[in-house]
Amino acid sequence: MGAMAVAAVAFIGAEAGAFGQSRPATIAVDTYPPLEAAASEIEKISGIPVTHYEDIGCDYPGDQRDITAGNVTPEQIQLHGAVKVIVPRGATLTAAIAVDSSTSRPSGPEATEAALERVNSAYNTSGTLPGRFRVVDSFGAFFAQPVALRNGSGSAVAVRAVFSEPTTFPEEQRSRFETLLLILAEVAKGTGLTIDIGMVSVNGLAMAQLAIGAD
Repeated sequence: MGAMAVAAVAFIGAEAGAFGQSRPATIAVDTYPPLEAAASEIEKISGIPVTHYEDIGCDYPGDQRDITAGNVTPEQIQLHGAVKVIVPRGATLTAAIAVDSSTSRPSGPEATEAALERVNSAYNTSGTLPGRFRVVDSFGAFFAQPVALRNGSGSAVAVRAVFSEPTTFPEEQRSRFETLLLILAEVAKGTGLTIDIGMVSVNGLAMAQLAIGAD
C-alpha cells in the first residue's frame, strides 16, 4: 500500500561452472516489508516455499512511517474524520547468498535455508529495520517468525509469533467460515490480541463444509 516493490538478484563472481559448485549472489530489495520481499526472491529462484512471513506491531515511533498522503481519500476523511495510515519503516535490505553455479539456484532445501538465514541475519543486524526475526523449518516450508520488537519507549522486548499459538477445539462438521472464526478466537484468547478477518470471500467460506479439530 503506497509502496512499490523493487527487488533483484544479482549474480557476481565466476561464470557458470560445473554442477555442484557454488558462486555468490546478492539479494537486494527496497520495499516494505523487506524481509518478506527478500524471502519471496529466494522462493522464486529455489522453488521452495519460504515466504511464510508474520509481520510485527510497531509501537516505537522511530520504527514507524506515515503513509497517509496518497492512501486516504477525501471521502474516507469525511466518513471517518482525520485518520493516519502508519506502517513499519522499511529500508534497503541486501544479503549475499550462495547459488549453484550451473543453475543459478540454491542447491536444495539446505542451501535454501542457508540463503534465508543470511537474509534474516542481514535484517536483524541492519540497525535500522524494525523487529527481529528467526527462521523456522516446518515440514519442508520455511517461516520468518518475529522474536522481538521495540516497545513505545524504544526498549527491546521479546514477542511470540501469533501464527504459532497452539489451538484446541473438537473435531466436528463446520463451515470453513465457522472454522476460521474458531481458530482466530483461539489464537486471540492465547495472545490477548484482537484478530479480525480481512478481505476474503465470505460466501465461499460459508458454503464449504469440512470436519476438522485441533489438540
